[in-house]
Amino acid sequence: MNGVLTLNNLTDPFFLQAISISQIEESGKALEQAEALGDKFLLLKKDVGDELFNQLSYTDRIFMIETAGSINFGHAIDLDKIAQDIREYDNY
Repeated sequence: MNGVLTLNNLTDPFFLQAISISQIEESGKALEQAEALGDKFLLLKKDVGDELFNQLSYTDRIFMIETAGSINFGHAIDLDKIAQDIREYDNY
């Protein structure tokens, strides 16, 4: 057996012993989770920009994804305005 999944080896008893339906389902779930994480990374990259995203560690990226939207200030926060205020303060 060369490790390729074909209709013929689905009925091969040796193949069936090597892989179970639950393993296939678990692999599918892991793939879905990886795709979802990739989608979240793309959104984060879009939000913070390429330069900052590339400076973040994997742990930092996960932290930002998991905590996004978890703080409620009771009103909208304009991050662009805050960044502008910081730049203007630095030039003060």
